This record gives sequence, structure tokens and C-alpha cells, in this order.
Amino acid sequence: TSTGVKTATITIMNDDPDADEAVYTFMIQGSGETPPADVQAAATYTVNTTADEYDGWCSDTHCSLREAVIAANYDSSDDITINIPAGTFTLSIAGADESNGLTGDLDINNSMTIVGAGVEQTIIDANNIDRALDIQVSDDFFYMSDLTVTNGYADNGGGIQIINTDFIIQN
Repeated sequence: TSTGVKTATITIMNDDPDADEAVYTFMIQGSGETPPADVQAAATYTVNTTADEYDGWCSDTHCSLREAVIAANYDSSDDITINIPAGTFTLSIAGADESNGLTGDLDINNSMTIVGAGVEQTIIDANNIDRALDIQVSDDFFYMSDLTVTNGYADNGGGIQIINTDFIIQN
């Protein structure tokens, strides 16, 4: 491990060809050591709309289930949780055999926990457009609890397909 100051230069481009570019230099100082497990980064995504959509952003004010899963797939945090409130979350963006979760089923390729509000309160409805969840976490874990998955359609793994993943599904 090394200590010291790391410097990054970022140039902010403007679409206006007559505008000046802004250059910012950031200095980041740290030990370079991995923090202990109890202070390592954690990420929580809270779904707050039942709409099935993806606009490339999951925020505190607008985050669909699909947006939360895609954001969690790209998150490097050690502990990722997606909280889904009560409601029916119907998948409606058709398109099978795609592995990034943009269409069809929700493709999960990062270790995470998905928690609903209860098996009768939180429902992921695949709407017969594809399976609901395609979980391929490469020898890591997936945990899901307190929700119902229904109306998946596929030749195999109609509701949930799990490949090369240690998993716990509870309630």
C-alpha cells in the first residue's frame, strides 16, 4: 500500500464551440489501504415507481426496478441492496436474449440483495414477455426475500434462472 496525494485533471467540455473549456484539478489524499469490513462502502437502491423503464439513471426521486437492477449491476460496493416497496412491478419492455437488463427479464450479474415488503405485498410480474430474473453472478451470492415472482415465460427457468450463483431465496 502507498500513501500520498493522487492528482486527477478533468476537462469539462461545452457543446458551444465558442465557449471556453474549464479545467479542474482534484487532489485526493488517502492511505491507499482497504478500510475494515465494517466501514467499507455499501449501496442501497430504493425503487419508487412501479413503471418499467430505463432512462439511464436511478435517483432518490425516481428509480424503477429495472433502473435499480442495472445500477446495482455496475456498482462496485461490497454490500448492495435493492429495496422494493409494496406494489406490482410489471415488466413491459419486451425483448428476450439480452444480457444487460435493458429489455425483457431483469439480468442480475453482480452480487446483491433484493428485499420486498412481503410476499403478498411486493410482486414482480414478468408479464409473459420473458422470464422475470436471469441471475448469473459468477460464483458469488444472490439473496432475495419477501416478494413474489410471477408470470415468467421461457423454455427453461420460466420465473427465475440461476446460473453459477450461490443463492438464498426466503419467503
